Amino acid sequence: MLKFSANLGFLWRELDLISAIRAASKVGFDGVEFHWPYEISPIDLKMVLDETNIPAVSLNTRRGNSLKNENGLAALIGRSKDAREGIDEAISYARVIHCDMIHVMAGVAPHKTENDSTFRDNLLYASEEAAKHNKKILIEVLNPVDAPGYFLNSFEKVAEVIANVHSENIKLIFDCYHFQMLRINLKPLFLNCFDNIGHIQIASFPGRNEPNFNSQSYIEILNFFQTSGWNGFIGAEYCPRTTTDEGMSWLSDFKNELCKEDTLSNNF
Repeated sequence: MLKFSANLGFLWRELDLISAIRAASKVGFDGVEFHWPYEISPIDLKMVLDETNIPAVSLNTRRGNSLKNENGLAALIGRSKDAREGIDEAISYARVIHCDMIHVMAGVAPHKTENDSTFRDNLLYASEEAAKHNKKILIEVLNPVDAPGYFLNSFEKVAEVIANVHSENIKLIFDCYHFQMLRINLKPLFLNCFDNIGHIQIASFPGRNEPNFNSQSYIEILNFFQTSGWNGFIGAEYCPRTTTDEGMSWLSDFKNELCKEDTLSNNF
C-alpha cells in the first residue's frame, strides 16, 4: 500500500514546524518531508518525530540568498564552498532525525559548460558524503513557469546529469506537477526512469492545489505507480485552496480508493 508524506514547506505553513508535524500525524500522513528545517534544533525535531511515530522522508539543502533568487547553490559558479557546507549541514541534520534522503538544490544558473561541471562536481561530493551514512541524494526538475531560470528545468537536463555523474545513490524526485506543467505523459516517463526514481510528489495540475483537483485522476495514476512496483512515499507538495485542514479529505479518500484497487488487483 502506498504511503503518503506531508511536505511541510507547503502544508500547515501557519503553524510552527513542531506543531505542523503533529498536525500531519493527526490527519493520517505516514511521513513528513521538509524544505529548510534548520532554524529548529534537529534534536528537538527528532523528539517530536519519535513522539508522533512518523518518519522524516526528505529535506532540502539551503536555498542560498532568497533576495538574490538563488534557489540553491550547487550549480552556481564560484559558490562551491557554500554549496558543500550546505550539503554537509543537510547530511548532519538528516543523520540526527533519521532522514534517508537529501534534495540538493541546483539553483538559478545557465546551461553552460562551467555550470555543468560545477554541478557535477558538487553532486559527486554530495553523493560520496551521503553514501558514508547510507543516505540518498535527490535532484529535481522544476518547471520554468514556477521556477524561472532553474538549472534543472527539463527532464532531458536531469537525465543528462544522472548519466554523467554515474552514482547509484543519486535519484530523481518524480514530481508529477512539474512534469505535467512540462506537458510530459507521466506513465511512460515513470516506467522509463523507474530505476532512477527516489521519491514521488503530487499536486493538482494546473492549479498546484489538493491532488483531488487534478486534470487527470491521481487515483488512476497512483494505482499505476503501485502496480508497476512503486512502494515508496508519495509526497503531498501542494498549495491548499483555503486551509490545509479544510482540504484534507482527499487523503483518506485516496487511501480508501487505492486500498480497493490493490485488493481488486490481488484477486485476479
